[in-house]
Amino acid sequence: MKKLLLILFIILFALEIFADFEGSERISVQSSISSKKISMDDTVTVEYVFKFMDNPAYWILDNFPNPTLRNLKYISSSSSVSTVSEHGCKTGHFNLKIIFIPIDKGKAKIENSLAHFVNIQDSIEIDVTLSGFDLEVTSSKKSHIPLIPLGLVLLGIALIIILFFVVKIQFKKYMEIPKPIKVETPEENAIRVLECIDPQRTSAVKVLDEVSKCLRKYIELKYNIPATGMATDEILQTLSDQLIGQRFVVLRDSLKYCDDVRFAGKYPQKDEVELAIENAKIFVGG
Repeated sequence: MKKLLLILFIILFALEIFADFEGSERISVQSSISSKKISMDDTVTVEYVFKFMDNPAYWILDNFPNPTLRNLKYISSSSSVSTVSEHGCKTGHFNLKIIFIPIDKGKAKIENSLAHFVNIQDSIEIDVTLSGFDLEVTSSKKSHIPLIPLGLVLLGIALIIILFFVVKIQFKKYMEIPKPIKVETPEENAIRVLECIDPQRTSAVKVLDEVSKCLRKYIELKYNIPATGMATDEILQTLSDQLIGQRFVVLRDSLKYCDDVRFAGKYPQKDEVELAIENAKIFVGG
């Protein structure tokens, strides 16, 4: 009995090591920083480039990297994805840029952190280590204002007076011309339509029908595909190369939930209808 338990333990341990090795082979990461020496007036950008050995549309960044910061403050982040097809297989890159500003001069540090990825196709979870950086923050850059000769000052004043009258005349002409009508972006149009949907005054089926139509119209304008005449699975297949991770999952769940209510007779609760509207806004605003 003890030998059997020992053999089972060895097998489970070997499978765990193999799974970790397989995961590390499927995602690799390269880290870089804009500069290791900055002033109080500067920002510093850290870029992580994740390389996927299979289709990046199947991978979800389950948690946003949250490194421990010393003498730095988080400002913003941005991301982009690219996909390449080679020999019938899709691989790709996911670029993540995070911007920080210094708090005070002296030493600063970005600690190592983890990015947790989940594969929605085979449910594999992988933790990728993100390298940290040591920085040095110097004092603010002082600007020196040179003395301006009196003649140049008077000339500048004269030019300002002339410019004032020119602008005044042009402004009068401009006021006589009607202002051009602002054209809504696909995002602005979709958000406006979603804001007008009131689940209190309309049935749940009609609300979700309007949400589905709004999403399809937005996809049609944004990605130039005839989404209003396509089935949900056709839309998802067409966008699988252009959307990645959580944004793809939100779109998939929203469209399929609307289909279940509209065509499969599912009766949603009030909070589920409100959540469907909010998820649609998250997808459009993402």
